Amino acid sequence: MSPPPKSRRKSPPQVKQLLSILSDAGQSGLSRKELQAACGLRDRKSFAERWLTPALEAGLIEMTIPDKPNSRLQRYIIPSEANSDTIRHWLGGRSYCG
Repeated sequence: MSPPPKSRRKSPPQVKQLLSILSDAGQSGLSRKELQAACGLRDRKSFAERWLTPALEAGLIEMTIPDKPNSRLQRYIIPSEANSDTIRHWLGGRSYCG
């Protein structure tokens, strides 16, 4: 099995927690506010820079309304086409049922 693409290997350790929370949420996903609360964080800017942006850029999560990133209805999900091996890698071997 080949290693994940370089962009995925550079993702910070927070990605593991983010993926774990989203995998438990299922296909309905969570809003930024819900994700931030689940991670126990208060600062919106820091959460976006350290958690959301790296996971979005690595393709590990996606927005439900990509054309409107600032929408109040925006939610984040694990994409259905995400490679199960890559998700399992970030979850530390835990199975992912997406």
